[in-house]
Amino acid sequence: MNHARCLIVLVLLCVCTSVVLAKQYTDPVTKFTFWYPDDWKTQQNGTVFNAWSPTPGPEFYFFPPSKALSANIIANADKLKAALQQELSVWFSNIKFTTLSFTKVGNIPVALLDGTAVLNNDSHWLKKNAPVAFSVALYYMNEKFFIVCGFVDPAKLTTYKPLMTKILKSGTIKS
Repeated sequence: MNHARCLIVLVLLCVCTSVVLAKQYTDPVTKFTFWYPDDWKTQQNGTVFNAWSPTPGPEFYFFPPSKALSANIIANADKLKAALQQELSVWFSNIKFTTLSFTKVGNIPVALLDGTAVLNNDSHWLKKNAPVAFSVALYYMNEKFFIVCGFVDPAKLTTYKPLMTKILKSGTIKS
């Protein structure tokens, strides 16, 4: 009986004290800030910040839109998808959006989209022309927009979707 209690206490301690260590990326212009796991590799290439898992898994691009967007784009699903398709076409082709939803992260309005595509070039874990499943978030506040896109081999989506969603919904704005 005593051993069972000790085991329960030990399990609860492990569950309650598990901490996800993370690093943050803050875009220098828009001040949008996102977290990513601390063991991930990163690279800055112009306005695009790239972060990826140290083992074959998800990869993310964090970037401001290449073209100015107007606030009313959020009210029009077709225009929103067209704008995001244009932004994502740097990395993907054959882009198909499967879901679109709207939420708030803190007080920041966010459009969330899921979909499938084909890679235009090799990524850190996948080869050119590989199919991918992606999730993208468009943050918009105070006339500022920011895009976060995570993608993974579709066979690994179920495993990594919770982490990808957590990263997509980690956005804040630094003052």
